[in-house]
Amino acid sequence: MNNVFSFFLALESLGFGSYISEVKEVLQECKTVALKRRKASSRLENLGIPEEELLRQQQELFAKVSEAILVLMRLE
Repeated sequence: MNNVFSFFLALESLGFGSYISEVKEVLQECKTVALKRRKASSRLENLGIPEEELLRQQQELFAKVSEAILVLMRLE
């Protein structure tokens, strides 16, 4: 937050103080979008499936794919 404060001070000292309210609005919009993105990225965490189970399922799928590839290679 210190960087934001410094930015506003710089705007003021450079004679762009009239833009501060608009910049604050844009900053708030950016924070809102970032929060929505974080919530979307946590969908996997909200599935209610433990990470260990997800890993087990992933390994099972990899094993099935590997087996299918071996079968196809034998057919050639």
